[in-house]
Amino acid sequence: ETVKMVSRSRQEINIFVERFNWYYKVREELISALDRRVKVKVLLLTYSDENRERVEDMKRIGIEVRRVEGEWRNTRFTISDKSELVFLFWASKTGDSRIYYRPGYTKNPGMVCVFADAFEHLWEKASPL
Repeated sequence: ETVKMVSRSRQEINIFVERFNWYYKVREELISALDRRVKVKVLLLTYSDENRERVEDMKRIGIEVRRVEGEWRNTRFTISDKSELVFLFWASKTGDSRIYYRPGYTKNPGMVCVFADAFEHLWEKASPL
């Protein structure tokens, strides 16, 4: 669903992830979005040797990337045009092991607004990479 949502984006895409391990699965759609003049922002929880190459690639193609400091958060999400949302909640985290609930998708304006507000709040606190 994320790839389809990115392909429909016309204004902005906001992605909140830990390491963005699935970046290369959506990279071509993100490039297409950038070609359509869609603003793409990625907010990472982790920046390390493991994802440094991905971050450099994102920046090279025109994606704004920041890292937010602080505690691990139990949600990941992608918002398109402040009108569509794909989200995932982690039930638990033990070391590198994670248990998560089935991903969700919604166009519910109230839910999208809550996630969009959280993204903007964290984006303002985050450091550019």
